[in-house]
Amino acid sequence: MRCGTFEDYSLIRVWVTTRSDKDEITGYDEVRRALKVKVKAPALEGKANAATKRVVAEALSIPPNRVLIVSGETSRLKILKILGIGGLTGSGFLERAKSRR
Repeated sequence: MRCGTFEDYSLIRVWVTTRSDKDEITGYDEVRRALKVKVKAPALEGKANAATKRVVAEALSIPPNRVLIVSGETSRLKILKILGIGGLTGSGFLERAKSRR
């Protein structure tokens, strides 16, 4: 699946680290071309996926139900669909998230 921007949604790649000390977005991985997201939750029973969606949603000030995992449910590398925000790229995500703080 190609990541990119569309009129009413964006697709972004995320690299998830589970069992972290805190939930946070730590930067952008140029090699993987993915946001780096750390979550406290373990990768069991969808807990890390739910935490990943919540962390991304909070950074964008949107409800978690507007963040969907379209690829990578059981992988550290995921593709997220952000509904209602077109034109968002992985690196642009960081800028938008910082401006929301």
